[in-house]
Amino acid sequence: MVRPCPWGKVKWDDGSVITIGQLAGYVGVSTKTVRVYHDKGLLPEPDRDASGYRRYGATDVIDLIKIRTLAEAGVPLARIRDLRSATDAQLLQALREIDDELTARIRDLRATQGRLRRLAAGRLTPLPAEVSTYLERLACWGFTPVGWIYSATCGSSSSPLTRTKRPHCSRSRPRS
Repeated sequence: MVRPCPWGKVKWDDGSVITIGQLAGYVGVSTKTVRVYHDKGLLPEPDRDASGYRRYGATDVIDLIKIRTLAEAGVPLARIRDLRSATDAQLLQALREIDDELTARIRDLRATQGRLRRLAAGRLTPLPAEVSTYLERLACWGFTPVGWIYSATCGSSSSPLTRTKRPHCSRSRPRS
């Protein structure tokens, strides 16, 4: 049952008033997101008060936190909708699978981050071994990384801008 309160708002009999804006703010999403979740069937439409405002309870907050958490994990909205009607055992199994997928993505992202950092430091370890060996030979012959870029974009590896003398190189030239 709803009743008016002195400030013109409407309260439930237990005194709680949670509007769509408050719900969104508590959970960290926009009101538009809450409405999209209503339209997609992820979050049931709540009852409206005498003024026509949606009123949400604690269960709605918990449901929205679950939906947001799954969405942030990359779970498609259609799958989230299916999970809402899943049994407890099915939900736990799905959560384990999602966790495994996240673990794999994190591992892949860390590997990519490591390759980027090595590349930024000038180490060529992200390249296949034969390419790294070839580039090291080029360096021994006096070609610089800037020269490699110039050579690749301009098509000339004999430009005087791309070579520097490196008498200290310990590798011998391969026979051509």
